[in-house]
Amino acid sequence: MKVAVVGLGYVGLALVANFLNDGYEIIGFDTDNYKIASLKDGKVLLSEPKIESIIRKNINNAHFTNKPSDLTEASLIYLCVNTPEKHNWDVEMKYFDEAKNTILKFAGHDSIIIVKSTVPVGTTRKMNEEFQKARPTGRLKVLFSPEFLRQGFAYEDVRKPSRVVYGGNIDEGLKELVMSLHAEHTNQIIFTDFESAELAKYAANNFLALKISFINEIANFAAATGANIEDVKKIMVKDPRISDGCFNAGIGFGGGCFVKDTKALYYQNKEKGLDAKTIKATIDRNTLQNRILLKKVEERYKGLNKIEKAKILFVGLSFKGNSGDIRGSIAVENLKILQKYNKHISLYDPLVEPNTLKKLGHNVVTNLEEAVANNQIIFIFTEREEINKLDSELFEKKVVLDGRGILDKEKIEECKYYFSPTLGEIKKR
Repeated sequence: MKVAVVGLGYVGLALVANFLNDGYEIIGFDTDNYKIASLKDGKVLLSEPKIESIIRKNINNAHFTNKPSDLTEASLIYLCVNTPEKHNWDVEMKYFDEAKNTILKFAGHDSIIIVKSTVPVGTTRKMNEEFQKARPTGRLKVLFSPEFLRQGFAYEDVRKPSRVVYGGNIDEGLKELVMSLHAEHTNQIIFTDFESAELAKYAANNFLALKISFINEIANFAAATGANIEDVKKIMVKDPRISDGCFNAGIGFGGGCFVKDTKALYYQNKEKGLDAKTIKATIDRNTLQNRILLKKVEERYKGLNKIEKAKILFVGLSFKGNSGDIRGSIAVENLKILQKYNKHISLYDPLVEPNTLKKLGHNVVTNLEEAVANNQIIFIFTEREEINKLDSELFEKKVVLDGRGILDKEKIEECKYYFSPTLGEIKKR
């Protein structure tokens, strides 16, 4: 059986690697010609462990193409294109619609289309009806199967999923087929209707985002009262009803999922005449938390305009520590604000493509030791643990804003000023 994957980003390539490892023939389709050319050479243009090596090892079973007519050969077609947010918080569906129309035109008559893209509730039922109407003589069917992948662990999450969900009009034959796809990986398969599967994706991401915003609000109060947020968290997660996932205090969430999915669910509630106050509070708290490091600098120097001559280092530009993706990056959003006041900013992130960093318009550095030595104000936006391998003396007279609370005690003691959402302000000189 040939499997096609339409949209070769994090989700699509994780599926490609998974199916290749299971011995399937793969058709990988994308409209990005550079991406296709790179994949044909076995090169993956994203920082996901294991995916590139698996594709290289199984390259003879993979056909990467920008020709939509190649989709006709596939029995299963996964739709994995991005659905970003619009300025009004609605979901941008143009890429999805383009891919959907391509599949409708070129899919075989008996193909099964499995939608992995995150879409507004009600989308895939309408899509299924559209496909049934356009292909009344075939057995073309649409299912929705939400992805629950973590960037940086995408392949592992496909291989060992916590659960697999399928929504749609699912008969026994379809059940047997999809269960066979996951037989070696999990038996935690849930079958439901289109709308429940679509909403489950939004609900899961919104709940995790809520946890992050909640613990950040508690952390801010802990810092103001002298409480230890790590001890508070440790006590809380001993309650079996509270898990420790997405429960670390910091600078909030960014990225290509939580940010857009919280806004999208709020927008969809608004469209139904509902006021989703909890979701809106999650978004508002996160927006404030994203800028807490700049706020502390502004307070310390009595205005960002007072640091126009300071040399500043950003450590970590991706949206999370084990990723090279800068979509929804908190660091980038802070950079856009700070660069209005300061032109002496250096950027360090070994996981982000150098050309991507250069496009941000500042000095890109690769030697972290030299960068720390040569800058006065250091912002830590992601968990770049190599910073703790440096000599503690390097941090003498430094102002450090540690968004992830990763700097070790010896280095903190050397700082002129230190702040993290976990420890609060440690004022020195």
